[in-house]
Amino acid sequence: MHISKPKLNDLKSLFVKKDMEARNVFVAEGWKTCEEAMNSNYKIKEIIVLEKFLKLEKYQRILGEIQRLKIPLTWMTEIEASKLSNFTTAPGILAVISRQEQTLNDGPILFLDRINDPGNLGTVMRSAAWFNWKNLILSEESVSAYNYKVVQGSMGAFFYLNFLENVYGPKFLKAKKAEGYQVFCAELRDGAKDLPSFIWPDSAKIILVMGSESHGISEEIRALSDQSLYIPKIQWGESLNVGVATSLFLYDQASKK
Repeated sequence: MHISKPKLNDLKSLFVKKDMEARNVFVAEGWKTCEEAMNSNYKIKEIIVLEKFLKLEKYQRILGEIQRLKIPLTWMTEIEASKLSNFTTAPGILAVISRQEQTLNDGPILFLDRINDPGNLGTVMRSAAWFNWKNLILSEESVSAYNYKVVQGSMGAFFYLNFLENVYGPKFLKAKKAEGYQVFCAELRDGAKDLPSFIWPDSAKIILVMGSESHGISEEIRALSDQSLYIPKIQWGESLNVGVATSLFLYDQASKK
């Protein structure tokens, strides 16, 4: 069925944060992201694809899966897709997905303090899923995990993680420390230890705090740190991108188990 003009306008509103929140849904774009959504336990309310993809052989398997799962499917023209998508080049497939209640699992926790760039958060999600850090906490002033750029940038990792948003860091960390968690802040300061020589605790009760390049880690959170850790600089640079730095920390912890 061809998408109607009223439906197209309705979908546009789902790229607005307050409208997404009010309707308890989010948007995912791209074939890889939508396929991972179908493999997850998230409920997909509907999928819209470019008309030209309906007959292409390379997409028949996924289209067949959409039919098997009985997900409502409509098609759109390239002009309609360009009006709907917020990307320069429309990926050609879009899914509207219901949000679900999030709870943390046992295991290490990645606390992100004021990470407000969606591209960075999407990259962090990919690394977290790769190294099996399934619990993400997003502080106040962080970009939403449901932001369409975050979801698309995570390349499907979004659907394999647990995350809590708008968390007041000091209160959360104090509660977790009372449960036996140790807090490690990624920053260069007096008393910080270099990552290569650091020995991680033989416990899953660890919290790694990563801050943004522009803001760093807040003083309130820093005061709750058990140990600050830093990545030694070999030659030149002011700082590492938070996505890159997170990957290095998570790899280091995984490789030293």
